[in-house]
Amino acid sequence: MKNLNLSLILFSALIIFAGCNSSKNISDSSSGAVTSPEAAKNLTPAASKSEKFRQPGTNSFTLIAIPDTQGYVDFFAQTEHKKSFPCNQYLMNNRQMAFIAQNSVKNGGDFACAIHLGDFVNEGSWFKYEWKKADEALSYLDGQIPLISVIGNHDYDNHYKMIAGRADWLKGSKMFNKYFGANSKYYKDKEWYGGSSENGLNNWIIFEGAGRQFLVIGFEVEPSAATLAWAQSVIDSHPDLPVIVATHSYLDVSDDESGQGRFLGRHYREDGLAPKEIHENFILKNKNIFMVLCAHASSGDNSENSRIDTNEAGYPVYTLLSDFQTRNHIIEDRYPEYKGKKRWCGDGWLRLMNFDFNSKQIHVETWSTEYEKFETDEDSDFYLPISWDWEERFSK
Repeated sequence: MKNLNLSLILFSALIIFAGCNSSKNISDSSSGAVTSPEAAKNLTPAASKSEKFRQPGTNSFTLIAIPDTQGYVDFFAQTEHKKSFPCNQYLMNNRQMAFIAQNSVKNGGDFACAIHLGDFVNEGSWFKYEWKKADEALSYLDGQIPLISVIGNHDYDNHYKMIAGRADWLKGSKMFNKYFGANSKYYKDKEWYGGSSENGLNNWIIFEGAGRQFLVIGFEVEPSAATLAWAQSVIDSHPDLPVIVATHSYLDVSDDESGQGRFLGRHYREDGLAPKEIHENFILKNKNIFMVLCAHASSGDNSENSRIDTNEAGYPVYTLLSDFQTRNHIIEDRYPEYKGKKRWCGDGWLRLMNFDFNSKQIHVETWSTEYEKFETDEDSDFYLPISWDWEERFSK
């Protein structure tokens, strides 16, 4: 994390994991992980060990961000389709979701909510197989933990046409709405689900962590002015709740002239707004919004960034980017004999955010369910203060 002007507390011991050919620093977990890299295809939440990843605290909880999982379900990254490929990458995605479910509050852990940041699939509506495998993975979370999913650019039906230069703008959400939209099994009859915009691509939930309620609003890619008006009505209806906004495309891995994460431009939606417009005209105008989570942008191991801004009410707003899709060291580490083309996957990395109200800070962490390791460089392991007056900030 660059130029945050905050005190960042890092682990004192940094251990380079010999099996991962990466520039990132990775350390051993302080507690046993629940899932194993050798976990089988039929691993289920019920198969969890008694030892949890993190024991639940009386005044803390963990929020999980799941970025860009399209590489795991990539049609061409599966032995069952390409015999020369060394594994079925979709099993890594299954293991991620099983890990989250096994450590949910419902199952005795401290994971209070999961946010999928979009790009479930790689090729839009082209390969039905990818949607089925993405659904298979996310099904581990159904009924196990409050969940919200946002659509990524790869999830629009015509994404493959846009990549081929046969479309100027992203359109169509038939497949996303079928599997992960407002009327899908993931939201039906869930007490924590709030509702959605008319097109089903923007939704909201309320989850509870450490005895506090939080409102999460999920945006489609480059939401329109009408969508922001819808979201404003949701916030206005819940004036006393802290708000987290989740969207797919927002920050880049590069920095702006101030040394903070640079806002991406508008590239995908004809009626959409650029992230900077959303930031200035919506995020900073709502004092209840304290965090924005996004994905989409990465380059090799460079897959995290952030910025801290002050909103119009004088409170900090944390914007965190995580997107591990371009990491694929696991193939060379696990299958050194394979000399063919590697496909992107993500190496099992997830973004964890532990809210501790005793220490009044959020510990942002990065964990791989494949390596069973933390990553501990300054972009991957840091603290954010939440020492503001909660009653004052989150009130009418």
